[in-house]
Amino acid sequence: MRLACLKTRADTSDIRKNSYTSKGKIIGLGVSGLVELSEEGYAIKSPWPPGSEDSLSDMRFEAKVYNYLDSHHRLIKVIDWDAEECCLTMENMSNGTLKDYLEKNNACISEPQRRRWILQAMEGLAYLHKKGVIHYDFKPKSVLLDENLEAKIADFGCSAFNGLKPTAGADLRYTPPKGGNISSGV
Repeated sequence: MRLACLKTRADTSDIRKNSYTSKGKIIGLGVSGLVELSEEGYAIKSPWPPGSEDSLSDMRFEAKVYNYLDSHHRLIKVIDWDAEECCLTMENMSNGTLKDYLEKNNACISEPQRRRWILQAMEGLAYLHKKGVIHYDFKPKSVLLDENLEAKIADFGCSAFNGLKPTAGADLRYTPPKGGNISSGV
C-alpha cells in the first residue's frame, strides 16, 4: 500500500491530535498515506496527514493509476475508491510487505521461495510496463504478501503513465537512469 516515497516515519500519536476518525487498526503509515485494517478485513488507505493538500493530491493520483490499470493477479486489488473522503479500499495482504517479512523470517525462507517472489514481482512489473506505467518507488516495501505468500505490487503514488511524470519524487536509489524511456526499452 502507499507507504511510498517514505523518507521518515510519521508519528502515530498525531492521529488523535488531528481529529482523525479511525477506520480500524493501523497496519501501515507513511509520509502521505495511512493504512488501516477495517473490521470487514479490508485495507483502507487514507491521506496522511489528514487534510494535507499534497496527501489528498497523491491519493487522487494513485486512484487514477489504479483506475487506469486492469485487474491483474500480481497487483493489489482495489475494492473501492471513496472520492469524497479520498480513501482507497483494498484487499488486505495479511503477510505485510516483502521488506518486513524478510526482516522477520530471513533465516527460514528457502531459495525457491525467494525465486518465486522475484518472478512474481517481475510478472507484475512486466504487466505495468506493457500498460505504460512506470513504478518509480518499486522496492521491497512496495511488494505485499497475501496469506499464501503470493506477491503483489502496490503503492502507485510515485508512478507515471501516459507520458506523465510522477507526482512525487522517487527515492534516488530506485530512480531509472536519466533519459530512460519505457517505450524504448531503456
